[in-house]
Amino acid sequence: MRRLLFAFLALCCIAPVVISVESNEPNRTAMPGSSQDSLFSVMQEASDGNASAQHKLGVMYYRGDGVPQDYNEAIKWFIKAAEQGDAKGQYILGLMYDNGERVPQDYNEAIKWFIKAAEQGDAKAQHNLGLMYDNGEGVPQDYNEAVKWFTKAAEQGNAPSQGKLGVMYAQGTGVTQDYKEAVKWFTKAAEQGEANAQFDLSWMYDIGTGVPQDYKEAVKWCAKAAEQGLAEAQFNLGWKYDTGEGVRQDYKKAVKWYTKAAEQGDAKAQFNLGVMYAKGTGVRDSYVEAYKWFVLAAAQENEDAAEARDLLKSEMPASQIVEAQRRSRDFKPRVTSPATRGVVNPQSVVNDTAEFNDELRRTRVKAKVAELKHQIDLAGAKIQQLYRDPSSVETLDVVNGETLKVAKEKWTLFSEQARCYKKLISLAERNPDLGLDVLGLKKKLIECEDKIKHQQKVKKKLRDRSYLHSG
Repeated sequence: MRRLLFAFLALCCIAPVVISVESNEPNRTAMPGSSQDSLFSVMQEASDGNASAQHKLGVMYYRGDGVPQDYNEAIKWFIKAAEQGDAKGQYILGLMYDNGERVPQDYNEAIKWFIKAAEQGDAKAQHNLGLMYDNGEGVPQDYNEAVKWFTKAAEQGNAPSQGKLGVMYAQGTGVTQDYKEAVKWFTKAAEQGEANAQFDLSWMYDIGTGVPQDYKEAVKWCAKAAEQGLAEAQFNLGWKYDTGEGVRQDYKKAVKWYTKAAEQGDAKAQFNLGVMYAKGTGVRDSYVEAYKWFVLAAAQENEDAAEARDLLKSEMPASQIVEAQRRSRDFKPRVTSPATRGVVNPQSVVNDTAEFNDELRRTRVKAKVAELKHQIDLAGAKIQQLYRDPSSVETLDVVNGETLKVAKEKWTLFSEQARCYKKLISLAERNPDLGLDVLGLKKKLIECEDKIKHQQKVKKKLRDRSYLHSG
């Protein structure tokens, strides 16, 4: 667990030291009242036992402000300040022991100093203490204690604690489950710019838990989290633009947000982005890029991506496959997501309440059904376009008015529809409460499979004829 020690130190108010450009040494002729005078004053007060000055001097040594950077000296002065009851010094010592920053990592020491600072009302120490009880680091895991300290920090306006408290209420962990209370704390944190809370709040609006269902509000908060680099939010926002849920459908924006999430390593986004490239939806079609993203998602055990990768491979020349594999090997995730924690989302929520679990299950299944139907419709629209204007595709040879490239494209699209129908049938049989027409879906699947066989024959004819002509 990493805390923002450097950020905290950067916010500490230490007056800058005037440096002589010529000598590159501290200006020893500074007039009284100058920053150099302040430096001497801090040193003198610290030596005289002033706890606040000791804390400031520790920060100066840690950062190398006006004095040579010296972590041992910094720790010495932090300890002096902390032992006199300086809450900031106690908090910094807690961070250093928690993270193993310039001292051996020691959760027991971290807990000791966090408690001292937290009991004096330091909100950041209270939050970190809550995290340690939540995770069982340095203390036995105790959700009730975690809630206690998160609450103290949250009531002081600490945004991370407000968000974490929202999670505890949503999951019923260490506190009686209360979705309205969860929404209340998510909202407070989200309004302060806490990205994880913004995404959590978006999800609550999505499923209508603790608040009336409102897709537009869901999009609003999802977008705020996505803009801060939260990969899960970027994927969800891409999906909303892809399906038109709560926002005007816009495939280019869907590709934009899928790309941002995919570049951070999100497997779901990588798969969906691969589909967009394979179909040329919202982006110029590219089997090489599609294959690359399918390979990356499949490496994270995404079954849909593995299936799509193998299907696409049969339609690609060896040179394209080699290039796609090279791109996938060269891929390096660009991690920009804010620090993660336990958020309320369809992938990671843990809840003992059957009612909420059922609602999550139904929501996930409905989302999957909508996604599969969307993919079927997209493939159907592309097929209709090919039937209307086969000449729009580059002509390689003609059999019964079809080109080899058109035949390949139709085969790929019918195969995509068949894949989606199979998944829909499986979902329908496992979830009869959805009311899906299983018999109708099976008939559609048979029709697709017949068309796939037909296009396979057409492709063979075209390839044979092309071979004869080339001779």
